[in-house]
Amino acid sequence: MCKGTNHQHYYPTTSCELCKSNASLYCQADDAFLCRKCDKYVHSANFLARRHVRCMLCATCSRPTHTSLSC
Repeated sequence: MCKGTNHQHYYPTTSCELCKSNASLYCQADDAFLCRKCDKYVHSANFLARRHVRCMLCATCSRPTHTSLSC
């Protein structure tokens, strides 16, 4: 569980690999950090991409959480 900025392993905000805005998701299958807009674009491409499970990023430490998202 995230302990916020007091945690010794604080990670800076992660950028979306496509548009460079703040990422909010991580896709392990693509090994990519994405914002919601780019995630929708990438994962609506075909039925295989739609099956990728993505993890939400923690708003405090930017690490992947156990909360997942799939289309």
